[in-house]
Amino acid sequence: MRKEDLRLLEMIEELALTFDEERDQKRKAAKQEILKIQEENRNTFKKKRKKEFVYKEGDLVVIQKTQFATKSKLYPNHIHVKCNSTCVRSVVMKSNREFENRAAIIVALRAGRSLKEIVDFLKLPKTTIYRVKKQFD
Repeated sequence: MRKEDLRLLEMIEELALTFDEERDQKRKAAKQEILKIQEENRNTFKKKRKKEFVYKEGDLVVIQKTQFATKSKLYPNHIHVKCNSTCVRSVVMKSNREFENRAAIIVALRAGRSLKEIVDFLKLPKTTIYRVKKQFD
């Protein structure tokens, strides 16, 4: 090979290295910008989010019926109940517990567990697990 060809090969290799370095720097900068925007969005969401209402003993609470009877179209859909200490704990913890159950079911589904194994392990109603699986798929 001639000297000119070797010089051209060296220049091409040098350009390729600088191109790779610049590309890596641009990727890192883009990643930092994305993380910054995600943090801003997270803060905005938290700021606008409505705080969970804290119930006290003796408060009047409306609970939606979950079991329906035939011809129940004309029946009321909600029950009004005065809270006692058990009711307060269950109403406040319901949203957290539902979220945790759903997350556990999704993790088990991703791990390749069968529905029967999930039911046996988590001891949750089958309907809950099937509903989450249907939403997950």
